[in-house]
Amino acid sequence: MIGLIPLVFIIQLYFFNWEVKTENLMLWAIIANVFGILEHINYYNRQLMIDNTSDLNYVIRNRKLKIASLAKDLLENKI
Repeated sequence: MIGLIPLVFIIQLYFFNWEVKTENLMLWAIIANVFGILEHINYYNRQLMIDNTSDLNYVIRNRKLKIASLAKDLLENKI
């Protein structure tokens, strides 16, 4: 289903003569789904949000994103 989002978006643009209209609910649904995908990645895979200097220093030093805390806990069976 998530993989079909770009296809649905292209079909929608085709039907509206390649114009993006803000009153179109499908566009907002796709934006919400993309946001949900990013949140899932942030919680269960990699920490996408860099909110303090220690996170920034880690990314600069290691050139990769940190593993999410929840992912570490799930791997260690703490939850």
